[in-house]
Amino acid sequence: MTNAEWLPHDVIRAAGLALLHSLWQGAALAALAAAAMALARRASARYLVAVSALALALAAPAATFALVYARGGAALGPPFASLDARGAPLAAIFGRAHGAGASFALSPGRGSSADDLAGLVALWLAGVVVFGGRAAGGVALLARLRRRPGAALDPALERLGEEVRRALGLGRVVRYARCDWLDAPAAVGWLRPVVYLPLAALSGLSESQLRAVIAHELAHVKRLDALVNGFQIAAEALLFYHPAAWWLSRRIREEREHCCDDVAAAACGDPADYARALLSLEEARAALPFAMAANGGSLRARVARLLAGGDEGPGLRASAAVAAAASLAAALAVGACLLGLEFGASWSVKVSAARPAGAPPAAGPEAGDGGEGAPGLDQLVAFRIHGVTPAFVRSVREAGYSPDADQLVAMRVHGVTPEDIAELGELGYRRLDVDDLVAFRVHGVTPAFIAAVQKLGYARPSPDELVSLRIHGVTPEDIAELRALGVPGEGERGAGRARARRHARHD
Repeated sequence: MTNAEWLPHDVIRAAGLALLHSLWQGAALAALAAAAMALARRASARYLVAVSALALALAAPAATFALVYARGGAALGPPFASLDARGAPLAAIFGRAHGAGASFALSPGRGSSADDLAGLVALWLAGVVVFGGRAAGGVALLARLRRRPGAALDPALERLGEEVRRALGLGRVVRYARCDWLDAPAAVGWLRPVVYLPLAALSGLSESQLRAVIAHELAHVKRLDALVNGFQIAAEALLFYHPAAWWLSRRIREEREHCCDDVAAAACGDPADYARALLSLEEARAALPFAMAANGGSLRARVARLLAGGDEGPGLRASAAVAAAASLAAALAVGACLLGLEFGASWSVKVSAARPAGAPPAAGPEAGDGGEGAPGLDQLVAFRIHGVTPAFVRSVREAGYSPDADQLVAMRVHGVTPEDIAELGELGYRRLDVDDLVAFRVHGVTPAFIAAVQKLGYARPSPDELVSLRIHGVTPEDIAELRALGVPGEGERGAGRARARRHARHD
């Protein structure tokens, strides 16, 4: 199955390039976030930086997709690498338009082929389905658990919760429920938040410790952490392949707990007392994707932070900032290499000076050439990379073509086969240009598509017309439906005008 049969070529091209460039984009954003978080003193500032970086990491591939798709799937490189409607570089058009005035030799480099990008997009879609299904299962499990009837909560504990809610300035209505299916307090939901209090885990806590634990959960509700957590899970499903996305999501969860710990310690009045409350919950490790549990994150790191009275010192922050800056430089270097491979090496343009018609070529072979009729050394390397074997060359020549070295590589890069040439010949396209063969393959102009168009009465559309049909999404089904509706064609309108002129002359 070709990519044109399940998604348009422009969509495949844009999505594939967006995925490739998201690798260095996400790494660069994570490095910037790491540097900013290393310099930030407050957990709330680090939390905001991490959430913003994850949002940008999700927006960057979307913006890249929109930009590439707006250009019709063309690369983002220099103007000479832009594609025209047939998929040929503008340099080739310029060369044809000027005839003998200039000569352009186009050699495909190591840019991603359409089939490679189609496979990449297919793998990404499969991963999104897997991780999206996992997230949907977690949401369904949480919804089912919420429907379980809960036992009546101790009125004194509910009054304590209301006192803490008013002290935090939380104006929203919060419901408190006793549960036996959690081992630690947890806040669930953001539209109608519920704070679940398992009495078995809270039985050994003092009133001040209870106040701190409830304040921790109410801080999640006040900060709308459940909503941000849902965004994280969606981002993890879409960016499942990117380590930077998972690292940012983990940092968000850590800093979220630190922010709520600061609120709880202030409500308790004694950070050490609250740390002891956390230690009593260490054995309870219930994990629900959309639940904000008091024992979430790394309890050991949280307790150490509370007992130390804050975060790491300026020395560690400076070291982390330096490491983040180095990571940023590496990410940008990878991005530059990827841009070069995709857009710089995709089409290498060699321009030779114009010479009068009939003038002899310059004497002597060019550097790297093996003499007249022999490919250059760089072309031999390209042959090896792209699989231009002697058997392939023989089969192409047996089909009636004598392409040069660059055209042979272009045919292999885009998947043009001797079988394609034979099928096109049976349909009346026996002596197409190599550029036309490549354009057919790139845009999904298959022999089946041509045969379907011909059956509708179009004996032999030009290659440009066929490519234009595929680019703009015109299908044989569309043509058949329009004919069934009686829409006249250009030929019919012209015949009607001729008949009208004849009648006018007779009159």
